[in-house]
Amino acid sequence: MWRVWSPAELEQRAVVKRYMTITTCFAVVGILFGVFLIASGNSGGWIFLALVVVIYAGLAMFLNIMRKNSPVTSRPRITMTRADCIAFPRVMVMGW
Repeated sequence: MWRVWSPAELEQRAVVKRYMTITTCFAVVGILFGVFLIASGNSGGWIFLALVVVIYAGLAMFLNIMRKNSPVTSRPRITMTRADCIAFPRVMVMGW
């Protein structure tokens, strides 16, 4: 069976993926800066590192909850047979 993704569902997934990518990039930069501060002997580096990790974990949990509870992804999935996809070729289809 084919799995059909609606344009709204694809857009929602793309937005969550983009936000996660941006958040991860900032977290990596923050972690590297925190390690640099710790290596330099600055005791505030531990606090900064802890803040970056806590904020990243919170944002990651929020984005995952947003993805799972969105009205687009919580509705029943539409499945089509191969014959349906041949009959309706303009439907965006991802995977089997």
